[in-house]
Amino acid sequence: MEDSVLAELIGTNKHIRVSKSELFLRLGANGILLQGDSVLVFESINNGLFDVPGGGIKLGETLHEALCREFFEESGLEVRPLRLLHVMEKFVKFNDKPVPWQAVRVYYLVEQIGGKIIPEGNDDDSKNVRFVPIRELTEQNTINADILEAIQAARA
Repeated sequence: MEDSVLAELIGTNKHIRVSKSELFLRLGANGILLQGDSVLVFESINNGLFDVPGGGIKLGETLHEALCREFFEESGLEVRPLRLLHVMEKFVKFNDKPVPWQAVRVYYLVEQIGGKIIPEGNDDDSKNVRFVPIRELTEQNTINADILEAIQAARA
């Protein structure tokens, strides 16, 4: 077994080799909120790429609790998870993070149950929160292609 893995440099088409001992495990829950042929996204403050609301799970928090908390923090909307859509696992390196991640993202279809979109985002990781036509999202302008797979699963 190798002692290293290839990690995707987020925002580029490049990969770097990183030692397995450097990896930080990051488990996250993200939501897909559809409105007709559009999906709720935000632009990442770190790299300007589109992402869907969600984020890391805190110890003692369930996937659903983390999803609802993160969705509200990044968008201002209260949601309820409806069904599991997609699970992504990959090795990634963000330019602004000191260590590479073994990232596991769990995507859910969600429905809005309250709140109001905060267009400016949260000044921490989201900005320009809005519904974008799904046809405008590409592998080049989203934080990862798995978002597109999760959206496709949501529309099935």
